[in-house]
Amino acid sequence: MNQLNFNTKKRNFKHLSEYERGEIYAMIKLDCSISSIARHLKRSRTTIYNELKRGRVEQIKNGHKVTLYYPDAGQTQYKKNRKNSKKKFKVLECIDFIH
Repeated sequence: MNQLNFNTKKRNFKHLSEYERGEIYAMIKLDCSISSIARHLKRSRTTIYNELKRGRVEQIKNGHKVTLYYPDAGQTQYKKNRKNSKKKFKVLECIDFIH
């Protein structure tokens, strides 16, 4: 069975770059809305919300907890998640057996 007229598109997912994380940081500092940031970067609002959650850092200022976004924290968490998402080599799992 062959279908010639299909209407589903292949979804393209792209990772945020360090530059885009910096733009998010700058626009947050300017009190831009999440929707305007998403439109500017041509990304979905969910992507922006996820990035803000990923790069969130709690600090204590004047005895109060303050939650701030830092792009380098988001990039570090991104790299950590990418590293842990890949399958480990079987040789590394049984290194004691080999030696």
